[in-house]
Amino acid sequence: MKKLLFSALMGAMIISCNRDNDNVSPAPTIDDTSILPTKMTYSETGKADEVITFSYDENKLVKLTHNNKDVIFTYTGDLITSVRSEDYYIKFGYDANGNLISEYEELYRQGDATTEKNTTYTINGSTITAEQTSGILGTERNTFVSTITYTLDAQKRPIKIVEVSEQKDTWGKITQKDDNTFIYQYADHHSFLKNIKGLDKLYYSSLTIKKEKINGLVFPFSYTRGELITYLYDQPIGHYPSAEGYTYQTKAAYTFNTNGYPTKIAYKTRDTVTLGLYEDNGYYTIEYNI
Repeated sequence: MKKLLFSALMGAMIISCNRDNDNVSPAPTIDDTSILPTKMTYSETGKADEVITFSYDENKLVKLTHNNKDVIFTYTGDLITSVRSEDYYIKFGYDANGNLISEYEELYRQGDATTEKNTTYTINGSTITAEQTSGILGTERNTFVSTITYTLDAQKRPIKIVEVSEQKDTWGKITQKDDNTFIYQYADHHSFLKNIKGLDKLYYSSLTIKKEKINGLVFPFSYTRGELITYLYDQPIGHYPSAEGYTYQTKAAYTFNTNGYPTKIAYKTRDTVTLGLYEDNGYYTIEYNI
């Protein structure tokens, strides 16, 4: 139920800079709020480049465009209240302090809604809890129920995310459970999205840009570790559910412009078999309005 490709530039989980030999040290950062990204390109050996362009009304993001397809952003004041493309629609609700407290999402296929998801967020100090219910629309309706807990640091950045979910079939029988944990360490540099109004309020939403979750783009991180376990219940009566799991670790190497904003992001992932680090073929390059 993750959005494809461009559901895109704003969430699997992986970005930042870790003052190591893989990163080019940024120049002294300049806090110029007029600096905005205009183009993001994903390049991978043997494949055509994928390009996303950004359109603005001052510092408000109006539109993302990829392969002649648009993702449209709507604001109320400085808050993003909806995001729409031909593949999905997301509506956001906020409390009086501008905190995200609700989210409604529909996924589309050939113009028809196929899936809907409702999420409510509860904020309690340094912890945010998301209660999420989703289902496939139609005569046979499977349901998914998730609880996602975000633990924040002093700068309100997620340092731990725990996702516990349960899937039931049409008759209410549990068919699958998931128990996933993600740990984050952060870099000390500008996010390329830093000056876009409203995105900082969506860091714990389901919004993604390209294949990346928004939280790792609003708050660039240097390291992430994921531990994922799936329990399958389609076993004969009397048998325990089968369990499948894996662990990954990812770093990101950054190159910066003279203003201290990233212009290139390349990822390295720890191979869970050899435990070595290898560099992915793909990387992002980012252009700005300066």
